[in-house]
Amino acid sequence: MPLREKIRVKRFIRRLFWIVAALAILIIAYGTVLAFPEPLFAHKYSYKNFVIYSRTPIDDRIKPELDVVSQRLAKSELNDPTMVHRVFVAGSASWYAFFNGPYRGAMARNYEFNNSIFVPQLDLSAEKVVHVDGRTAPIATILAHEMTHTLSQRRLGIIRSWRTPSWKKEGYAEYVGDPRSEPLIEDLRMLESAGSDFGVPKQYFEAAILWRYLADVRKLSFAEIMSDAVVREAVVEEIHGWEKVQNK
Repeated sequence: MPLREKIRVKRFIRRLFWIVAALAILIIAYGTVLAFPEPLFAHKYSYKNFVIYSRTPIDDRIKPELDVVSQRLAKSELNDPTMVHRVFVAGSASWYAFFNGPYRGAMARNYEFNNSIFVPQLDLSAEKVVHVDGRTAPIATILAHEMTHTLSQRRLGIIRSWRTPSWKKEGYAEYVGDPRSEPLIEDLRMLESAGSDFGVPKQYFEAAILWRYLADVRKLSFAEIMSDAVVREAVVEEIHGWEKVQNK
């Protein structure tokens, strides 16, 4: 290779190295901000083992919602009442997009590293989380769902949590975060009915049904359900057999 060509290649490699290094620094910096975003919020509200950070003050109307969250988490075998759960209220579409990136369409996000929970806005009078597109959901349900993800991840570890099928993770978060009062058989019928309004994505509703069957009917523990031995297809087949027996 001619000397001039070698110099050109070396310059290209050096330039590529600095570009990759700069991107790595940006990714690490962004991840650090998501893990520790406290300095970006002007207000802090603490109650029990919950801390809410926001850009406008949060008042005591949040307490009943956090009490409900506490009650729901207490029913999880993973619950640790000494664990501090941090919630960050973005307050605007631009900030929510910054914190959530490709997940900004979701009602909330739990960032895996240090488990920061981001929500778009809170309407304390209506007891709702308000998405920037106008959608709403109960505060207690959204927070309990995301905090259950924290409990689950702390038990499994980040790597195993990433590898765990979505139906197990989201199903458990929905099972704990939004407990159903309707009999399981009624929820199964609702799932099979065309045009049903589940209040959550259909896959979450279905996953919660599978968890209810495994935990409440089969009496399996969290560890047993999360094991590789429990496969979605087999559970679906089993629950349909159970449904036929119940309908006789």
